[in-house]
Amino acid sequence: MVEVAASPADRIGNTANSLQCTHVAVARHISRETRHLLITAAVSVAGLWVLASIRFPDRPVSVNPVPQLLTQITPPPRFNELAAEVAGARVRLAPSLFSIRVGQDREAMAIRPGLAVAWLGDAAMPLSADNAEIIAFDPASGVGLARTQRAGEVTFPPLWTPRDLDEPRYLVASDVVGDRVSVRPVFIGALVPVGGTVWPGPIWLLPAHADVHAGSFVFMPNGELVGLVIPHDGSRALVPAEVLVNGTTWVQAADSAP
Repeated sequence: MVEVAASPADRIGNTANSLQCTHVAVARHISRETRHLLITAAVSVAGLWVLASIRFPDRPVSVNPVPQLLTQITPPPRFNELAAEVAGARVRLAPSLFSIRVGQDREAMAIRPGLAVAWLGDAAMPLSADNAEIIAFDPASGVGLARTQRAGEVTFPPLWTPRDLDEPRYLVASDVVGDRVSVRPVFIGALVPVGGTVWPGPIWLLPAHADVHAGSFVFMPNGELVGLVIPHDGSRALVPAEVLVNGTTWVQAADSAP
C-alpha cells in the first residue's frame, strides 16, 4: 500500500482543529461560577478606579491602579500604633519617673515635689543613695521613700481600676536607661490574684515569662498606675496601685515628711 503524504493545507487544517479542541477543553475546565467571579472582580476593580479618579481628580492617574487600591484597603501596621501609644505614655509619665542610685540605678516615682518612692528590697544595708536621701524603708515590702532635689510640678498618676484580670493586654513598664528612666511596652497574658502576703490586700501573680523586673512601675498606656513589680516565691508579682498607695508605711512617712 502506498501512503500519500498530507498536503500543507491538510496539515494546517489539522492544527487548527487541534487548537480548537484545546480551547474548548480549557473553556469547559473553567466553570461558569469561576468565570462569573473573575468578571465580577474585574468590574469591581474598574469601579473602584473610576470612583477614586472622581474623588481625587487632582491626583495623577496611575497606569496600574491595583497596587494603590490594595494599599488603601490594607490596615496600618499595629506596631506603629503601639509605638505611638508608648511615646504618648512616656511624655505623660516623664515628670513622675526618674532614677536614684542606691547601689545601682533604680526606678523611682515621684509622689510630690521632693519625695519619691522606689523598691529597694535587694539593696545592701545600710541604705544610702548618691542622688537622694532615704528617709523611710519598709523591710517587709522592700519599699523605700527618698527625698530628692527634683523640683517642679509633680502629679501622682491616677490609679487604674482593675477590670477582667484574665484579659490579655499591653501595659507600659518603666525601665532604667543609663541614668534615666524610660518606658516600654510589655504584653501580659493574665493576672492571677494571690493572697496571704505581707501586703494588706491581694497581689497579682505575673506570667513566668513576663518581661518585667522587680522595682519596675507598670502603667496603662493612658498613664494610669497599675502597680509595682516585686519578687514573689521565685517569680514576680504586681502590687496593685491601690494596695501600694493605701497599705505601705512609706505613705505614712510621706504624710509626716516636711
